[in-house]
Amino acid sequence: MTLSDKMIELATSGIAKLLETEKRMNKTYREKGDVIHGLLIASITKLHVLVVSAPGAAKSVVANRFVRAFRHYHASNGKTHFRKLMSAALPPDELFGMIDIPLYEKTGTARRKVDGYMPTARTVVLDEFFRGNDSVNNTLLDQLDEQRMFRNGDTDLKVPLEFCVALSNGWYEDDQRALADRFPLRYVSSYIAEKGSRFSMWRDRVNSATCDIDDIDITDEELEAVHKMWSQVEVSDGSFEVLNVICEEFKKEGLQPSDRLTNYCIDL
Repeated sequence: MTLSDKMIELATSGIAKLLETEKRMNKTYREKGDVIHGLLIASITKLHVLVVSAPGAAKSVVANRFVRAFRHYHASNGKTHFRKLMSAALPPDELFGMIDIPLYEKTGTARRKVDGYMPTARTVVLDEFFRGNDSVNNTLLDQLDEQRMFRNGDTDLKVPLEFCVALSNGWYEDDQRALADRFPLRYVSSYIAEKGSRFSMWRDRVNSATCDIDDIDITDEELEAVHKMWSQVEVSDGSFEVLNVICEEFKKEGLQPSDRLTNYCIDL
């Protein structure tokens, strides 16, 4: 597919705004460059991000600030971004919407009122991600995979999710591997280590300084153009050779990346 001049113009504008977002956030959130860049990559490739750190390492504030650069975050209906703190006791209703009781009583179909919940969101931030219960996690598997589907009653809904950011204070257990496998972009957020960065953080605190990116205003049209331009990037057989060597080296170390993760490498 050949991109029109208008599409190229929109994509160029969108990428410039994403880079400006990254620049401003790096200025405020010191030593978080890898995580911030990962969020930028996610917004371009529509792949999900996992950030792991000890408590208090700014992973939540970074993730929740980044999405404010998108115009859809500020939509008047407030239904295009969704965030939730996960827990073992979290009921599916709080993620996916309440069951439509009148419809259930009338037809026996258990369909959820999804408007304003995760199935209708374009960007999602889920904190304490691996603390979710099996009922929630099993439903997340479909929404987070390549098909982006949500089974609502007797209907499969195509969800508009572009990327999800999962935040956790620890790595996943073996029985959560299928869920973690949906997150090819993985980062560790550490505490600030450098004196200069620490002093700058404290000065911002004293001055009540924040990272203002609301005015960057990345439009839906610009995002769509960025995604289309990214899809035009050619991947050569030479890239396959390099990726295969990496897979073989992983095997030697006793690690076996899934086929899904190796496919994600092609997407990146």
